[in-house]
Amino acid sequence: PIAGFISKWYLSLGAIQSGHLIFLALILIASLLDVVYFYPIIRKAFFEKIPHHEVFDEKESKVELFPEKPRNLERSQPLFLFLILPIGITAILSILLCLFPNLFHFYPLAHKAIENLLGR
Repeated sequence: PIAGFISKWYLSLGAIQSGHLIFLALILIASLLDVVYFYPIIRKAFFEKIPHHEVFDEKESKVELFPEKPRNLERSQPLFLFLILPIGITAILSILLCLFPNLFHFYPLAHKAIENLLGR
């Protein structure tokens, strides 16, 4: 049980308490899709054993692709910035939203969306 499970649990409880069972069905379908998507990755990464010959037998000799280039070739490319920048921005926003949850005034916006959706 991680953060995704706990949030879906509370959303499911809220859907049951409010009587909107269609939202509960959508949450359960989304959870089932998560299992279908992530189970093969988790099984392969944590539960399958690597064959002994793949670990200890080196079949190919290692060849440097660019012997005259520096070893950190990807850092000199402009694409490197586009790979690191989104991760950095996401990390900073995650920390800010954890420490200051109403930093971008999401609560009034969410309250207004709920009023419009449920007609209350």
